[in-house]
Amino acid sequence: MQTLIKLEAGKPFPLRNPLGGSDGAFASITGQSFDLICWANGLSSLEVKTWRKGKLRYGVFVRDGIPFFILHFPVLDWSLDVSIDILIEKEKNRQYLEFMAGEGNAVTLYLVDGKTNILKGMRMIGLQPIVADAIKQACALQLEKYPNSAALNVSLQRLLSTYTTPDMMRSGVMVSL
Repeated sequence: MQTLIKLEAGKPFPLRNPLGGSDGAFASITGQSFDLICWANGLSSLEVKTWRKGKLRYGVFVRDGIPFFILHFPVLDWSLDVSIDILIEKEKNRQYLEFMAGEGNAVTLYLVDGKTNILKGMRMIGLQPIVADAIKQACALQLEKYPNSAALNVSLQRLLSTYTTPDMMRSGVMVSL
């Protein structure tokens, strides 16, 4: 039986910042869906409030079997994207098949102070089918197209050097909340 972890704003986040205090965002497969964890420094109260309850656009951009989940907070003109690598989940013997077969669409967004690792805000959103399905279809293509996560990473680095987050927003599918 897994231990239940209680998360609370203002308390330490259970995962450490993999970038050692720098800003960054990552997707983490969790059962039938995924979480987005954003570590950021120098957060204002408006940024935290907007993360928790403000207007939000989200979407997906897919190239070469790699889905990028995109968040955009119009009030702040703050955008970020995270790639989803299903192969790393498979290679680490995590339960990626539950994600691939599942119909879950709830994504939890965590905002964590990059230096202190204190949880500043969290929010759960339900993805529209057009976004959730595009992510799952891209992950299925990943499993067919790439022999391993290292091969996928070569394509990922090329895409990251070619497309900015605003490019992804223009070319992808975006939904407003």
